[in-house]
Amino acid sequence: PRPCGTSGKLQLCRNELLGTGSMGTRVYKGFFEGSLSVAIKKIQQECLQGIDNILIDDNMAVQQVNETRLLRKFNHPNVVRYYLADSDLDFVYIALELCEGCLLFSRLH
Repeated sequence: PRPCGTSGKLQLCRNELLGTGSMGTRVYKGFFEGSLSVAIKKIQQECLQGIDNILIDDNMAVQQVNETRLLRKFNHPNVVRYYLADSDLDFVYIALELCEGCLLFSRLH
C-alpha cells in the first residue's frame, strides 16, 4: 500500500482495483488509519473543479459531491459507511466501507 492524500490516514493498494465509474473514477482496496480495510474512490481533481458553481446539467460531478454529503450523514447497517475524504493536487480520495462478497446478480444466476 502507498499513502494517498494529505492527511496521512489513507493507504491505497494500486494493484487491487475493485472497479471503475464515471468521470474516470477508480475504486481500489486500501487502508484507513493503517489497519482498517476500506474501498478508496480515486477521482481526478479536474473533474470536480468549480463544483460549488457547477451547472445542474453536469450530473456526474454533482452526483459525486451529493453522494459524499449524504454518506457523511448516514450511520445505518444497510448503508455503506463513509470514513474520510482527502485530496492531493491531482485527486480526491473517498474512503468507504469495504463490502466483500459478490453481487446479488451473480448469486441469482
